[in-house]
Amino acid sequence: MEVKYRALCVKTDDYKENDKLITLVTAERGKILASAKSVKKINSKLKLPCTAPCYGEYILTENVGRHAIIGCSLEECFLGCWQDIKKYSATQIVLEVLEKTTEEGMDASGELKKALIALTYINHEDISPFIFSLWFLTSLFPGLGIDLRSHNTIPPKYLQLIIAISDMQPSDLGTLEITSGELYKMFVFIGHLFLEDVSVNICSLKEALKML
Repeated sequence: MEVKYRALCVKTDDYKENDKLITLVTAERGKILASAKSVKKINSKLKLPCTAPCYGEYILTENVGRHAIIGCSLEECFLGCWQDIKKYSATQIVLEVLEKTTEEGMDASGELKKALIALTYINHEDISPFIFSLWFLTSLFPGLGIDLRSHNTIPPKYLQLIIAISDMQPSDLGTLEITSGELYKMFVFIGHLFLEDVSVNICSLKEALKML
């Protein structure tokens, strides 16, 4: 049976000699793991769609719970993240957290929408891309049951900044005057929140912190 999903490719893993396992996040089905055969060959039409972070309408075959990608109509490749190391690092934070906080079969429409918004701003704006990654992480707090105010280990200055960012629209984030040092501290605090409250270790934060 063939099915179509508009999805974001968030993770790829090598599988066999020329195949890959692709992790997609869809609005209606949450996370889907699908195989992509011969995708590592240079002439494969699926080579680009099976690269994170690409977004489009993926055509899958579904058989006894297993999925295989057989086609894709691409809508956005977020190519900006491949041309700037900071944008790439900020993008990886969004992809990793979206992959780790979604599950198969869940309604992930809200999470996916926020991720696509964050990726769009990261790739097209000239201000620090990490501010949009930070916004995305804070936007997930309500759905994950993370209560900022219950963590008295966060200094009031940074707590207020984090709350302010979570309440803002991405288009307004450029009006904030935030130093690299403040971004660094907020990422450290938020990384601890994810680890302590929802057992999510954000590995890509380590590389991001080196750039702040």
